[in-house]
This record gives sequence, structure tokens and C-alpha cells, in this order.
Amino acid sequence: MIEIMLVGFLIGFLGSAHCLGMCGGLVIATGTHRIQNKRDRYFNLLTYNLGRICSYSLLGLIAGLIGLELGSRYLALVLPLRIVAGLMLIAMGCYIAGWWFGLRKLEQIGGRLFKPLQKRFSTALGSHSFGGRFRAGLLWGYIPCGLVYSALTLAIANANPLESASLMFAFGIGTLPSIVLGSVLHHSLVDKLRVQSVRQGAGILLILAGLWTFSAPQILNLFGHHTNGLF
Repeated sequence: MIEIMLVGFLIGFLGSAHCLGMCGGLVIATGTHRIQNKRDRYFNLLTYNLGRICSYSLLGLIAGLIGLELGSRYLALVLPLRIVAGLMLIAMGCYIAGWWFGLRKLEQIGGRLFKPLQKRFSTALGSHSFGGRFRAGLLWGYIPCGLVYSALTLAIANANPLESASLMFAFGIGTLPSIVLGSVLHHSLVDKLRVQSVRQGAGILLILAGLWTFSAPQILNLFGHHTNGLF
């Protein structure tokens, strides 16, 4: 379980450059940066993100159930699911590094699916109540994002509902530092994350994670180790 959560956290953390670029405008839209009292500012921001992380965890649970069902019914799909998960991570790494932007098409499709929720999200985003901010965070979690889709394919490939939910929970925690810091140091943080060497370094690490995802079982089996889930 710890290993699964570490993988999720690292994917979220390494994808921070993409995450802040996608969600930076939403952080500004929450208005939390205008709150003078630091305690209230961070409480409000964390309320939004609590909802967001809850949505990720729920999506992870559903993804794990889907993977479990597919794996139990169609054993031959286990390896292809891992390969797809690995390819998604590689695609995300290329996206962050600025080498290939194919995942934008997937985000565009997701954008059309999210459209019915757009009005509710915009209304909840300006709420001054805890419940309203939490509801906005829940909807925030469904905003189309290539990084989220990459993590979810890994959750499906893991085929374990509890572990997949934990992976997505840790993924959400991994994205939290950039979102929280982005509300305070938005322009300076964005400038740092836009440095090509930083983005390429994060992209390369995600690509390596993708290569490991679909090659790990074969490599470990060569040494006589049998693996379940991601490892």
C-alpha cells in the first residue's frame, strides 16, 4: 500500500508544472489570494482541495473496480492495461516537457463531458460557505486533465479498489503543494515551473515511471519474482 501511495504522490508532484498551469486560473477564481487573514486564506483553499482530493479518491475507487472486473473476466487484458497505463505516463511526461501534446485531444473530449457541470461549478466556486467550497472542490476534481487521466489509467491497471483509491488520494496530495503555494506565490512559482529544464526534468521522470510500469513485471519475472498490482 505504501508503495502504491508513493507512486501516486510522485506522479502528482512531478506533474505540478502542468497542474498549476491548468488550475492556476481556478486558484485565482476562488478569491483566496485576496483574503488578508492567512489562517482564513489557507482554510478556504484547503476546503476546495479537500473536495478535489475526495473526487480523485472516488474516481480511483471506481477505476480499481473497473480494473478488477476486467482482470477477472478477461485475464488477457491485465498486461495491455499496464501497457496503456505506462504509455499514458510517457505521453504525460512528453506533454509536461513540451515535446508532444497529444493528450490535449483527450482533454478536449473530457471538456465536452464536463460541460453540463460547468454552471454548477462556476456557482459553487464563488461560495462563502464551507459546504459550497467543498462542493466546488468535488466538481473541480472532474475538470478534464491529462495528468488525472494518466493516474487513473494506472489505477485501472492496478485492479484493486482500495489500493487504486489510495493511489488517487496520494496523487491529489502530491498536487497540493503547487496549488497551495500557487495561491501565494502564483507568478513567481509559475515562472520557475515554466523553466524548460525544470519541465523537461519532471517530464523525463514521468517517462521513466511509464517505462517501469509496463516493463516491471517482465523484469522481475526474469529474477523469479511474481508480482500483483503495480509491483
